[in-house]
Amino acid sequence: PDDGERERKVQKFLAKRYEPFVEYAKKILFEKVNNVIISNRLTTEPCVVVADTYGHSSFMDKIQKAQMFNSNSDDNPLSDFKKILEINPHHKVIQIILDKINDPFYNSENQADTTVEELVSLLYETAAFHSGFASSDANEFSKKFYQIYSKALGVISM
Repeated sequence: PDDGERERKVQKFLAKRYEPFVEYAKKILFEKVNNVIISNRLTTEPCVVVADTYGHSSFMDKIQKAQMFNSNSDDNPLSDFKKILEINPHHKVIQIILDKINDPFYNSENQADTTVEELVSLLYETAAFHSGFASSDANEFSKKFYQIYSKALGVISM
């Protein structure tokens, strides 16, 4: 009985601590995710993308996109279900991004740096790919990856 109470207290603490990350990710990924939640099941990955209750699994998503007469138009209600992003609060990547979000210098109005926004977006895209969901635009994904990778290495982009 004590373990259940302790686990609830830990989850409540983590939810409060990571609230800025969750709100920031929801704002950045509003077109792609229905919710961002703190996971209690992830151990090694920073995050994972899962289907919503009424959404398609990654396998069903692939089947639907492979249909011969499938149209990718905006009027198709089955074209893109929003997903859930589960974050691992114990992973160093998530902790570093949270620190950057909480940094008062980053949150100032005159800051033109979009690195954290790019990191969150790329983290989602990578997690979706790892979870089996097809990338909506492979060229855009690789472009984001190379930009962030170049910044990390100190290479000036063209």
